[in-house]
Amino acid sequence: MVDRKWFANKGQIIQIVIATIACVFSGIKAWPDMRGNELFSLGAVLFYILVGLVIFSVGRPFVHGRAGAQPALWNGGLLAQLVVTGQSLKLQLENLREAWPNDPHLLYPLSVHAMPDVIQEPKHKDLWAFRRDYRMHLAQVHLYNNTFASELARKRFPVDDMKSLDVLRMIEAHVNLLVSNLNELKTQAGITP
Repeated sequence: MVDRKWFANKGQIIQIVIATIACVFSGIKAWPDMRGNELFSLGAVLFYILVGLVIFSVGRPFVHGRAGAQPALWNGGLLAQLVVTGQSLKLQLENLREAWPNDPHLLYPLSVHAMPDVIQEPKHKDLWAFRRDYRMHLAQVHLYNNTFASELARKRFPVDDMKSLDVLRMIEAHVNLLVSNLNELKTQAGITP
């Protein structure tokens, strides 16, 4: 169910109250100047700015909709990006496994010892790209939610004891969990998955 609150937190309400009080005091101070046709005096300009702030603060919920759906949609966009990068990781590893099925260096793709000191062969370039994208995805997941409950998020990097097929299964389970969280957020925002 979508949260139907006008304001996301009490800070927004306090901001409006303070802006309104400041606007009233500024109006009292600026009124004599404005009556004397000094429409651009310091007090009058301050009054105009504060009136604009009050209008902006009060009008923002009307323009952007209610506060409850916004965080869900924002998180949904982040999750959708994580789903895409997770699927890309899976595809990269599948391509590596298909291109070099019997290579001992690719048996443990996340191991410390999987990469040579000098990258010269195409398989090592592809493995380096996969490892780079894996670490980047892992960092993005931790930025999104540092307690994300997938095995991939818990394992970190490097992982010495996982064969490539196990890594592939771990990535697939991770992507499935991301998709399930994305569908849950869509439901919270009132969007049917």
